[in-house]
Amino acid sequence: AGHTECTKLLLEYGASGVSRGGPKNWTPLHCATAVLNVECIRALLSSNQPGILSVTSEDGATPRQLAELLTLIEPGLGGRAIYSLLEPDNCE
Repeated sequence: AGHTECTKLLLEYGASGVSRGGPKNWTPLHCATAVLNVECIRALLSSNQPGILSVTSEDGATPRQLAELLTLIEPGLGGRAIYSLLEPDNCE
């Protein structure tokens, strides 16, 4: 719950959900996807920031492509639900 509240607070104060950083050049949505944090993903998607689903990491992956990869690697972790959550229609 702490990560979600922090995410919401940062977004409320104007933080970018599409800025990239770290060794893999990930966005906050990439990070939330990698750890399967559904509530942070929902908070980021609800910010409706342009390009939030299309920004790519250093290796060219979008958050949805990362979720797809996680589904293939470990099907039981919930990656399929996150993959569905990251559909473009859910970010309007």
